[in-house]
Amino acid sequence: MRLPSVLRQVALSLALALTAGAGLAEPARLSPEEMRATAAAAVARGEDEIALRLAEALLARDPDDGYALTVKARAARNLGLYDTAIDAGRAAWRVAETDADRYAAAMVTAQAMSSAGQRTWAQIWLRRAAQTAPDDRREAMAARDYRYVRSRNPWSSQLHFAVTPSSNINDGAESDTIIIGGVPFLLSGSAQALSGLEFSYGAATRYRFRAGDGALMHVGANLYGRAYRLSSDAKEKAPDLDAGDLAYQSGELNFGVRWPGEGRRGVTSFDFGVGKVFYGGDPLADIVRAELGQSFALTPRMGVKLTLSSEGQWRDDNSIFDSTVVTGLAEFGRRLDGGDRVTLGFGLRDTVSEAAAVAHDAQILTLSYDRAKPVAGAYFSASLAYERRDYDKPLYGGAPREDDRFRLAVSVVLPEFAQYGFAPEIGLNAVSNRSNISLYESEEIGLTVGFRSTF
Repeated sequence: MRLPSVLRQVALSLALALTAGAGLAEPARLSPEEMRATAAAAVARGEDEIALRLAEALLARDPDDGYALTVKARAARNLGLYDTAIDAGRAAWRVAETDADRYAAAMVTAQAMSSAGQRTWAQIWLRRAAQTAPDDRREAMAARDYRYVRSRNPWSSQLHFAVTPSSNINDGAESDTIIIGGVPFLLSGSAQALSGLEFSYGAATRYRFRAGDGALMHVGANLYGRAYRLSSDAKEKAPDLDAGDLAYQSGELNFGVRWPGEGRRGVTSFDFGVGKVFYGGDPLADIVRAELGQSFALTPRMGVKLTLSSEGQWRDDNSIFDSTVVTGLAEFGRRLDGGDRVTLGFGLRDTVSEAAAVAHDAQILTLSYDRAKPVAGAYFSASLAYERRDYDKPLYGGAPREDDRFRLAVSVVLPEFAQYGFAPEIGLNAVSNRSNISLYESEEIGLTVGFRSTF
């Protein structure tokens, strides 16, 4: 649909007179408010050239006219003038005085950036739009556009940061004494459970691209680390231990491919990575890993994913701790009537090593629950895991080590307190390891505070 012919002629005459100095004897005259209304109507009806000229005429009068800058950005974007649109959108953001104006500026800037292929920047501006949205409807629109842009962006990146007060940051023994061959030995303070704060941080980036036969491939890199602060009680118990001695960092380069399935056969996946691990500031191990996965739809609501993975570790401190780990896992997921999801997992792991403290077989059982709808404005999830480890060789003589490890994790996400699409996430983690060797008996309770994207 086009502007009525009379209005179109008036708008065109005015735009030409103001921007090109056309020699009209009596050009049509409109107030700034009428010009804004005419420009908005023009861009809404696809008369982008007229809208752009009217916006430029308004900006010649007032360079900080936020409404005109937004109209200019929309019109320029529709005309394929992406650099012009982006500059105008950014300028509109700078001069915006209300949330509604900021939202409009952020949305049009994101749209122009997405059209120009700058999809990562577009996602950042869509988070700005969601943050400044004046109502829930427009916030949902920004989130919807964010998901669309993300699906078309070959680059995806994630950041992680969390703080965890913990009763056992060093995975130490809960007792100060162990019994070996009937003889008690007193453990050093650093070998006992120490309380403190854990700071975990990480970043991951991935680039996706299409290959033959519909395969989707990616290359990427991950960085992850943990730093610690000892409590006053821990410093008293282990005065010679520095928090930096517990620091952990890892980095990985990875490659993967996904093949789409047909019928009940779901996605087939393969992942490969090489990495390096540091502990206490010193190199600890080189790692190579590979994983093959296959999913199947058993019913419309139930599916299974089978995973086979292998990991090799080559230690820098002592080669006797080198290991090869092979793990098989089957996960059965079911979607319930309300959209909630329950997942049950069974796994086996074989760890081969010359070190008696490393080589073992394990049986794994996991159960998780994710609630689809919020409860009192919060999203809830929980998981329970049990792992039985049978070690191959005795460590101190006598019977080989046997461990039963339990882990409970509960997570609550609070979207009502989200900032730029990142909501606070509070997690409670409890871990208990029961062993026939008292040195390895341990317990840990930690409360994690972090952030999770809501879209």
